[in-house]
Amino acid sequence: MKAEDSRAQADRWGLFVGEWAPTFFAIGIALRLEEQGGLPHRDKG
Repeated sequence: MKAEDSRAQADRWGLFVGEWAPTFFAIGIALRLEEQGGLPHRDKG
């Protein structure tokens, strides 16, 4: 394995792992809103 390949793999893992925190944060917010009755809906009219 070349050093360039190792670096590219590390960059991909960094991006992958770096996306977990915001994803769980968004899921947590969505679940909290759902438990509180969901988002307020506007009346169509």
